Amino acid sequence: IGQGIAYSLYAAVLWPSVPLTVPKEYTGTAFGVITSIQNIGLALFPLAIAAIYNVSGRRYIPHVEFFFMACAAAGVMVGLVMNRLDGRCGNKLNKVYIEEEEVEVAANNVGEEGDGDFAAVEGDQYFSPLLQSEGVIS
Repeated sequence: IGQGIAYSLYAAVLWPSVPLTVPKEYTGTAFGVITSIQNIGLALFPLAIAAIYNVSGRRYIPHVEFFFMACAAAGVMVGLVMNRLDGRCGNKLNKVYIEEEEVEVAANNVGEEGDGDFAAVEGDQYFSPLLQSEGVIS
């Protein structure tokens, strides 16, 4: 359970930080590199854990647990170093990005106009497959 929670926190931080740290023309490549590295880890870590398990006389505790604790400690250390480096480079990852224009749009519930993806709609103009299947919308 703990590893699942840790992974969900990792994913929630890693993926949104890519557009903040990588130039726009390389964002797709950065996502590809991160996905490749993640998949390499998903392929190699079970092999490493199986090797540790076999070397330790087929006992999970304590050797495999020490490996996981070492990985967690390394992750904390890398996170602290990255946070410190971010502080030296203008706190790009720790800023809250809310522009005044975005706040106005959210407050008025009006979408973008012109070339934007959204348009201003009335409350009854929204489409919901759930409402349609229940007969609320015909």
